Amino acid sequence: MDERKNYFDRLQKGDEAALDYYIKNNIQTLTFFAYKHVRDEQLSEEIACDSFVKLWHNRHLLKNELHLQNFLFRVTRNACLNYLDKQKNKPVLDYDLESLTIADDNDINRKIIYAEFLKLIYDELEKLPKQQALIFKMSFLDGYSTEEICDILKTSKNNVFYAKSKAQATLRLLLKKKKFELYSVLLLAYFYHP
Repeated sequence: MDERKNYFDRLQKGDEAALDYYIKNNIQTLTFFAYKHVRDEQLSEEIACDSFVKLWHNRHLLKNELHLQNFLFRVTRNACLNYLDKQKNKPVLDYDLESLTIADDNDINRKIIYAEFLKLIYDELEKLPKQQALIFKMSFLDGYSTEEICDILKTSKNNVFYAKSKAQATLRLLLKKKKFELYSVLLLAYFYHP
């Protein structure tokens, strides 16, 4: 019997060890996925953890492993949107298991790939000098402009450009060793999939 199918069946029967299996294999990806929306590390972790609580309470409604994955990402995304909406005093969204369609599956799968790609980048950033990693993260992952980075870090444009170029070169080498070409294709699929 397929190991994943075994865990899915055990989860539906209420086996907490199966829930631990899904948490262990999905928590980092869901946290990165949430961070992409809310840009707050602690909140992202809380949202990801809450998604597993909702998974546990709704486990009997899930049809298969793919439905479980879609459920986790849908609940996480909606929790992020709920948080952002509350910040703007807008009505709160809710998740609906019945609305998980094939089109949503494709969108969620692309987002899963992107979240896993971000996890890989964050793992490799840990290997860089702190200043390079920070500037790379601020520029490429958080979307700050060079001027904003200069203002926040109280440094010159030349220092920012140097740190970005060194970080890019180092990451390129590290990712090349990890078959970055595969991740490039997956990332392109994320952005250009019909």
